[in-house]
Amino acid sequence: MSMTLMAKAMSVKVGSPLRKLVLIKLADNANDKGECWPSYGHVAEQCECSKSSVKEHIAALIKMGFISKENRLGVNNGKGNTSNVYYLTLENPVPRESIAPVPSKSTGGVSADSPVPSESTPPVPPAGTRISHSFEPVNEPIDTPSADADEQEAPKVNAIDFTNVLSAYHEIVPEMPAVKLLTDSRKKTFRNFWKKFNFNQARWEAYLTYIAGNCRWMLEDRPNGNGGFWKCKNFDYLMTERCYVAVKEERANDR
Repeated sequence: MSMTLMAKAMSVKVGSPLRKLVLIKLADNANDKGECWPSYGHVAEQCECSKSSVKEHIAALIKMGFISKENRLGVNNGKGNTSNVYYLTLENPVPRESIAPVPSKSTGGVSADSPVPSESTPPVPPAGTRISHSFEPVNEPIDTPSADADEQEAPKVNAIDFTNVLSAYHEIVPEMPAVKLLTDSRKKTFRNFWKKFNFNQARWEAYLTYIAGNCRWMLEDRPNGNGGFWKCKNFDYLMTERCYVAVKEERANDR
């Protein structure tokens, strides 16, 4: 995993919360050279979406110049499953075509320094869906903007686009109840939360992404031990100081 690429992936604008999540997952798997080769299935599982969505977002990221793809032929005369190789170009994204297919150099589909196993090998323990245990996106994206971010393009703290705010909420944590009515009272509460913790759209998406990967208990109804259930959390809970501080201090992580 490249911490530098993870930070850059958090700071770039890709036009879609789910697309950014796919980009972050690729950065999570990449080595320091920006190379990774996770399967569509692995990315889909970790991002909790379909393979078709992953393919569409990767194609969009290629057109935007954030990644390029090398199509690798399978072993045994081109047969078999061999995942593509992706090269992250977040420093200076330049749109370019995918690289033509080349035969795989390994009959096992995994090199010695491979950051991700081939599709035939389970990439992560089945018990978890967390993107990375060693990278805490809430610590960096929420508290301080990336050093690589263009300050002129950074949105002002009070410039809230509620359409984008709710779109990110519904796409990144779809298990939570949908917001069907955004009242003036809700808007006022959110503005205070947004201003108090110095949020912008990118940091709001990073906050939701962290919760989706590390605080799964918020997204489910769970027994409370007394015959009842703790209800799935909602939009209003996420914009409370109690929730934010618990996430920030990693006390809200699944145990």
